[in-house]
Amino acid sequence: GERIISTGDIIDNDAERSIKAYLEQKRENEKTKSANNWKHILLGQIFFIIVCMLILSGYINIYKKDVADSNNKFIFTIIAATVFPVIAGITTMHGGYSIFIIPFAILPITLCLFIDESTAFFTSCISYAMCSIMMSSPYEFLLLQILAGGSTILSLKELSSRAQMFKCAIIAFLTYTVVYLCYNAINASGLSGIRTLMFAYFAASSILTLLIYPLMIIIERTFGFISSV
Repeated sequence: GERIISTGDIIDNDAERSIKAYLEQKRENEKTKSANNWKHILLGQIFFIIVCMLILSGYINIYKKDVADSNNKFIFTIIAATVFPVIAGITTMHGGYSIFIIPFAILPITLCLFIDESTAFFTSCISYAMCSIMMSSPYEFLLLQILAGGSTILSLKELSSRAQMFKCAIIAFLTYTVVYLCYNAINASGLSGIRTLMFAYFAASSILTLLIYPLMIIIERTFGFISSV
């Protein structure tokens, strides 16, 4: 609480040392505060993920007995739910690429093909919720991913060949685009807040969704599944 220097005072050696000591102490306090905040954030994220996984496990055990009774199906569903949060976490830590490049639509597609539609949607929502806690705009992220995931599940209703996966990618891109435009239209920033680069991210994510082709083969051989296409 002691005053170091007043306006108009001449800075002598003692005052200079006092100012440097004050600034150094201030930096140390900020580092300590930042470290404590980081620990609280990490702890909160861990507990949030645990709650999400407990909810998913409860859903499977209560409503999806066939999945709960099959080790392969249960393990596959849990792995599918956790893969994208891990990828999202790695991406946000390195910060070199936008999180929206990640093909999140692959998650509901694979679960829809190998498990069922309702499990695909519920598991996707849980997975997206876990991803959202790492985002700077979690609300926007959830809106985009949940609606895009739901639209891809609907597009799989009449799926009869693997070539139709291209249609899923197009539907995912269109959903991303429309929802993003609507979100910005109703947001405080309005249409002026639209970033054109986002459309490139959506296109990249939709194209990467086509990785579902080799991924289906890997899943079939690893878990012994047989898809409907």
